[in-house]
Amino acid sequence: MNIQSFTLNQKPLKAQSQLKWLLPLLMVSCVVLVQAQTTQVTPGTVYVLNENTRDVPSTLDRRIRDYDIAIAFNPRSIAAHYNRGLLLQNQGKLDSARTDYATVIALDPRHAAAYNNRATVYYAMGQLEHALADWDRAIQIDRRYAAAYTNRGVALAGKGRLDLALKDQNLAIELEPNLGNAYFNRGVLQLIKGDLSAAAVDLDYAINLLPDFAQAYDNRGAVHFALGQFEQALANYNRSIQLDPNLADVYQNRGILYLFLGRDLEAANDFEKCLELDPSSKPALNRAVTMAKERLANRMR
Repeated sequence: MNIQSFTLNQKPLKAQSQLKWLLPLLMVSCVVLVQAQTTQVTPGTVYVLNENTRDVPSTLDRRIRDYDIAIAFNPRSIAAHYNRGLLLQNQGKLDSARTDYATVIALDPRHAAAYNNRATVYYAMGQLEHALADWDRAIQIDRRYAAAYTNRGVALAGKGRLDLALKDQNLAIELEPNLGNAYFNRGVLQLIKGDLSAAAVDLDYAINLLPDFAQAYDNRGAVHFALGQFEQALANYNRSIQLDPNLADVYQNRGILYLFLGRDLEAANDFEKCLELDPSSKPALNRAVTMAKERLANRMR
């Protein structure tokens, strides 16, 4: 699921000092949280179904109505409240989802997945302390809950506690070696810490496990750019856009790369697309856009 992101500055390259100012504009895609999707099906309850929260909105609405009926028949149905919470959270109805998870916790105080999911709601609301408390509780209940570790690491990073955040990502990977989100999150943390080689390794793992994860390609592109590996950077940005053409940060990053390579028309086009998708990026992009247009105008004279 998509959540609030934090953006990072990249260290400038030592070469081409006249373009050092470009690199702090590089955007690193958001860390990701893992929502517990496993539903708890109560035998004999007609309306409690196995959920796929990626269904179209009309299907989600129908399923939420089904759970409304199930809960009307049995207000103490843990499965119905939990599954409805998943669907409501997927729709962005965070307060309602939080209420359902709270009901699950009241009915079953050792329901680790409900604590994990309620924490993701708190995180999306910007309530980091509440999120951390819920992840702490989920881990107390289940010491091998890899998703809770990687998620808690994200919140710790948001509080600036990078060493503890990295420790949680390491624990998540140790517990679940195929948890792609944990590799991605650890890669982001390595970028924050300036360890580009380690970041590249983690992002490679993330992409191997999650080959359609657009943000991982974007971040790996930023790593290659910072290492001076421009063709690899471009290939990763292109793949990210192919997977998700609506990520503004990728157009910004690719535009900076094009500008660096002297491909000014393509740079200007990418900056325009970035501004179209995210008008708030205009202050950061003003200088890059001006340079691209000036250089393009000079070439056309």
